[in-house]
Amino acid sequence: MTRKPDPFEGAPCRSEEHTTWMRANRASKFDFRIDGEDDTRRNKRHHEMLRECRKCPATAHTACRELHDQLAATSESRVPGIWGGKVYADRTECEPIGDDNALIRRDELAA
Repeated sequence: MTRKPDPFEGAPCRSEEHTTWMRANRASKFDFRIDGEDDTRRNKRHHEMLRECRKCPATAHTACRELHDQLAATSESRVPGIWGGKVYADRTECEPIGDDNALIRRDELAA
């Protein structure tokens, strides 16, 4: 019996280096958010991982996007992270509503 070829063969997300990093950090570098990470570090990591995705073999790149689409179609929630060279946020970003004034100012609370 022959094994089906692994479409993710050679993918950076399957490397031993990344597996070791995941075990040490209890997260994936391809996650959308990592606990304790500020926006600047997250954006830098996203850019680094998108560069890694560009190194990915075409079969893995396609399989990754297809896997995301399958998971998203069967999940009741979003499937965030970096999948096939695209960043999927954990929530939809919204434009601020109204002006920047607080509903209640601090000086009003003190009065």
